[in-house]
Amino acid sequence: MSALSVNPTFPIFTDIDGQPLENGYVYIGTANLDPQGNPINVYWDAALTQLAVQPIRTRGGYPVNSGTPARLYVNSDYSIRVMNQNGSTIYSAPAATERINSALISNIDASQVTYTPAGTGAVATTVQSKLRETVSVTDFGAIGNGTTDDTTSIRNAIATGKSVFFPEPNSFYLISDEIGPKFPGQILYSDCRVRGMIRNTTNSNRLAIFGDPSRADGAAPQSGMRGLYFQGNTTTVGGIALPTVRTLGNPSWTDASKDCIIQDCGVDYVGSGYALEVYSWENEIINFTAYIGNLRGAIYADSANQNNTAGLYVTGCTEHSLQIGGDTTGRRNRANVFTGLTVQQSGGTEGCVVIADADNTVINGVYSESNNSKSAPRVVYVKNTAVATQINGLSHLGGGSVVYRNEGSGSIVTGVVSSNITGAIITNAENGTLVATGIDWMSGFTPSGAKFSDLSTNKTGFYMDGSGLSDATISSFAPKLRFIDQSAGVNKSRLSYDQGVMQLEYDSGNDGTYAQLLWSFNSATPEFIINGIARANTDNTRNLGTSSRRWSTIYAGTGTINTSDEREKQDISTLEAAELRVASALKGLIKKFKFKDSVQVKGEAARIHVGVIAQEVVAAFQADGLDPMRYGIVCYDEWEDEEGVLAGNRYGVRYEELLAFIIAAL
Repeated sequence: MSALSVNPTFPIFTDIDGQPLENGYVYIGTANLDPQGNPINVYWDAALTQLAVQPIRTRGGYPVNSGTPARLYVNSDYSIRVMNQNGSTIYSAPAATERINSALISNIDASQVTYTPAGTGAVATTVQSKLRETVSVTDFGAIGNGTTDDTTSIRNAIATGKSVFFPEPNSFYLISDEIGPKFPGQILYSDCRVRGMIRNTTNSNRLAIFGDPSRADGAAPQSGMRGLYFQGNTTTVGGIALPTVRTLGNPSWTDASKDCIIQDCGVDYVGSGYALEVYSWENEIINFTAYIGNLRGAIYADSANQNNTAGLYVTGCTEHSLQIGGDTTGRRNRANVFTGLTVQQSGGTEGCVVIADADNTVINGVYSESNNSKSAPRVVYVKNTAVATQINGLSHLGGGSVVYRNEGSGSIVTGVVSSNITGAIITNAENGTLVATGIDWMSGFTPSGAKFSDLSTNKTGFYMDGSGLSDATISSFAPKLRFIDQSAGVNKSRLSYDQGVMQLEYDSGNDGTYAQLLWSFNSATPEFIINGIARANTDNTRNLGTSSRRWSTIYAGTGTINTSDEREKQDISTLEAAELRVASALKGLIKKFKFKDSVQVKGEAARIHVGVIAQEVVAAFQADGLDPMRYGIVCYDEWEDEEGVLAGNRYGVRYEELLAFIIAAL
């Protein structure tokens, strides 16, 4: 029986919309049976020697063999089903017998078929040129059945230097060595998001490296990866890596795999390393997932500067989820920005997120959950080699001891909400300097632990709990607020608070010792101490106490000094006869008594006092026709209701004037 040529209904296979079928599937089987469940041998040549693997894929509407359009041949009647990339059936035939002369087919070449794109100004080309604009791993024999090693096929596709497409496999693409873009601008991509679609189940090799470390010119800047999900095993040493000349690259490289993009990708089961390794700069990582089975999540080190990462989802790591800096190169990493970081069920002896040897790291939005399940001591750990780290928005659910520990300088953390913990939400320690704002407990939880704790050597943590500095809470152990005279360039005074004692100290020697105490307030006594002079801001206009809030006792080494300078007096004269009579009468009005408020407190132990009764002094003046209120001897005050004190009035006597008045009559 002569060979049968399998032909589409039209000159090419078309999709539902009539356009050439792109990334379609062709199944050929036993006549009158389901071709997907009952496949037969299909060949690329009329001699029936080049076996085609089903399903046959299409490009531009043509069946493709290694990137070139080709005919399909069978040696019997057949059934056929054609489906598009979404799995929709385009057409099917239960029994087809169409034949074509094999000699004629042998003369058809894709380079001889013209392809004219639609649209004004479109330039005609050949079908061969059009199809070769993109490359698929299946063009080079990758099968994706989970058992055949596809490494060589995938690497051959990558070696074309063009962007490489990974169709969704029936099972997964099995690899035994790393794959990745090897040329500048090359993109490896897929139109699906299937976890574990590319797997290494056999050895410890890395899964993907951007660039070719075996070539001196093998750096791959501006390359990328989209929609690819890798899976390693317990011995795998690394997932996806962006190398430099120092780390994983070739020592002869003059560039790095930088300015690259990794989008909608993921890595699982890197049992002996990091799922993601970023050692170069200016890269963009979008929606990267390290979901399960990884030893560690991601590391940004070596020359990881100005990388922008959005949507980093790391969960289930045995050790930390994210490390910034702190690698063996000792190089500083600068201005890396993370937006939307999720860390869950991960461990790490230092913390889930560890930041060291880094400047200006910014993390906007962190969600942490159940990281204490693997004994992580904290969620975020900013080490003492980190400078100007900023965390904006951190939500922690799942217990533990500390959410954020800072030992770095110039750190800022804002908007932290936590469920119950055993320690403090925010801790500043060692020589760390930190400003923290907006710390609170998660709704629905009974608060435990502390919001803020400053364990730093010099108490350089500052916690603002309010809408502004004028309504701020400074929460720390023995906090100190320094006032610096910038014009002189030295510290001048310091306000400190420790164990209920607040004091203001002056650095009189400009040596940072603050040896001179200005004043001190002890809240336990309470007691206010002044090392210097307490005076009014203006002369002879301010009172010490008020009529309704009096001082109880004044202790002094000497008596008060009252103004008696003739230059400040007028209307000077001797006492008149009526005044002398009143003075003599007042001498006989001196009595002993007890104060009622003292009796209420001390009872019979209340002490006896000696003096006059103000109302009797008033009556004595009035009895001789004198107005007592024209003299400074008697005082009378009234006051309105005020906080803690009801409205009232009270008489008083200036005893220094009273006694002088009485003495004049002796």
